[in-house]
Amino acid sequence: MQRPGRYPAEVQERAVRWVPEHQQEYPSLWAAITSIASDEV
Repeated sequence: MQRPGRYPAEVQERAVRWVPEHQQEYPSLWAAITSIASDEV
């Protein structure tokens, strides 16, 4: 049995789509990921 995630599936899917769309706005991939992740919380 799989453990439930921290965030609902639709939030995870949206964040995964946003990273490549907004990556050029940040100095690194990691900066984009952490910024988008903090916005989703």
